[in-house]
Amino acid sequence: MPDSFIYFDLETGGLDWTIHPIIQIAAVATAPDGQIVDEFEAKIQFDPAMASPEALAINAYTPES
Repeated sequence: MPDSFIYFDLETGGLDWTIHPIIQIAAVATAPDGQIVDEFEAKIQFDPAMASPEALAINAYTPES
C-alpha cells in the first residue's frame, strides 16, 4: 500500500528566484488510497514592484486579492 503524500505548490512573481517573491503557497494532503484529506492555501504579502507584470497576470493577481 502506498504512503500518504503532501503535495506543495508555490506561485511566484517571476522566474528569477533571486529577485521574484513567492506570492502564494498551497498544499494538499492525501491518504494512502489517494483521497484528499486536507488542503491549505495562503496568499503571501509582497511588494508587487518586485514581481514581473507577466507573472502577476498569469497568477491573476490584483492588489485587492
